[in-house]
Amino acid sequence: MFGVAIIGAGNIGRIRARVIQNSAESRVRLVADVDPAHAYTLAASMQCDAATDWRRAIRSSEVNLVVVCTPTKFHASAALVALRAGKSVLCEKPLARSSMEAEEVVEAAETRGLILKTGFNYRYMGHVRKAKELIAQGALGPLYCLRCRYGHGGRPEYEKHWCTDRDLSGGGVLLEQGIHVIDLVRYLLDEPTQVLAETSRWFGISRK
Repeated sequence: MFGVAIIGAGNIGRIRARVIQNSAESRVRLVADVDPAHAYTLAASMQCDAATDWRRAIRSSEVNLVVVCTPTKFHASAALVALRAGKSVLCEKPLARSSMEAEEVVEAAETRGLILKTGFNYRYMGHVRKAKELIAQGALGPLYCLRCRYGHGGRPEYEKHWCTDRDLSGGGVLLEQGIHVIDLVRYLLDEPTQVLAETSRWFGISRK
């Protein structure tokens, strides 16, 4: 039985907690969030302890798996503390804000023989798994191009969400959402031999 700590009790943290609690192999033991209302509300629904200090959650002897659902700025630091405390980690995407941060997290997991996963849930969607199967069978012939268009529909007052805060998100829409596309290209077609990129930054807020 896995004892799980949820670090970050926002929307994604709540989704992860429900799935974990419905598994016969895991239980949420502790929820941590800097917002006490978020932490205690989710903890009450999971019938577990709550904390505003995520380091306390990681140190708990009841926890052997940590799920990091914080804003991107804190992904690498929370994952590193958990791994160094001997806990396996599922970290929301992206794993870190830079390749240097990511490499440090991966090295910490490998050194200690712990499991480290990133929340690339798109890999497990039915149509993606089918595409992977067809490609592996050679049913589509040689592939020379994969094109993807990705966007976020937003919601009322989305401009106030942490994803639009440069310091918290650490990389804009490419890092926050486009990372799914990058992962799927690597998953479906294997590692690229060359990377070229061109970007435009469009962001408009109507203020009346």
